[in-house]
Amino acid sequence: MVFEDVLVGFELSESDMFDCSQVQGPNATLFNVANSSLTNTSPTRFGRVNVFDDKVTVAPDLWSKEVARGQGTTTSMDLNVQAYSMNLNFFLTSGPYKGSTVTINGRNQFADARMELSVVGGAEAFRNARGYAITSSYSYEEVNNYSVLEYTVYKTLKKENMKNPTHNFLLTIVSLLITTTAAAAETPWFENLCISNKNTTKLHFYVHDVRSGPNATLYNVANSSITGTSPTGFGRINVFDDRVTAEPDIASEEVARAQGTTTSVDLQVSAASMNLNFFLKAGKFNGSTVTVVGRNQFSDAERELPVVGGNGAFRYARGYAITRSYSNDAATNYGVLEYTIYVRTSRKCF
Repeated sequence: MVFEDVLVGFELSESDMFDCSQVQGPNATLFNVANSSLTNTSPTRFGRVNVFDDKVTVAPDLWSKEVARGQGTTTSMDLNVQAYSMNLNFFLTSGPYKGSTVTINGRNQFADARMELSVVGGAEAFRNARGYAITSSYSYEEVNNYSVLEYTVYKTLKKENMKNPTHNFLLTIVSLLITTTAAAAETPWFENLCISNKNTTKLHFYVHDVRSGPNATLYNVANSSITGTSPTGFGRINVFDDRVTAEPDIASEEVARAQGTTTSVDLQVSAASMNLNFFLKAGKFNGSTVTVVGRNQFSDAERELPVVGGNGAFRYARGYAITRSYSNDAATNYGVLEYTIYVRTSRKCF
């Protein structure tokens, strides 16, 4: 059984599946992209960074039905025991949640029989999801460097936070947009809304991705052994510090910096694992941060990413971001991305 839903005032979704990781050979799905100066001599391979796009199946057999892809990075970060920092997106490819994503982060100590990781967010059907994942090593073939990991993922969604709530939710947004027009005119890149009695902020701005030249804000820092030949640039890790403006023109008011990393994690399509912090530099939220993570498939006209936290005015924040490519100049390697972000905090509104 892959999915089981139980309603108890909120939706609890249980997923049982197997992540099949092939480390070497023509069908490899995991690649090393970076190492520290002591990785080769460390008993725990400290500092090793791997990128993976693993097949996830309904049963332990690699050739059983694929239900998802397990995509992300592992970073060895313990000098004494074999433990990794996990950044994992389960992109579901079949069943009732096809096209949705569950995002998992945490510390994974492989010596333990059972490990627990945090579900920090999701997209589409699992928007605003929280929960946990229990994983264990199902099997390992040292000769072929092939392993199977069993995952049981528990995700909770309050009914009011589900992606397709009642029409009242949409009507509330419309009426609030009307009542906040005056405030929006003064600061068009953010609005204060009240949704389901929770204080919600709508942020709307443009991210300027300058990929080359003297004013570049994005740099490549690591690659896998197949990045150069992969049609998706698999394993490429970029670090960026992009200017964020209120309007599409790069010369318009700067309201934030978009800072973080992208890792190409899909062997078939152009998709990246995002770790993104919007550091706000203007207006009433100056000095606050909104943290966005998840899987970003660039070929889609619109992409959804989960907001998993923040600081300052956005402490304990949850929500989601909708992004799309506003423009791209291939000749100058310069692109503009449009972001609309709904950030909900624990503060109530009336």
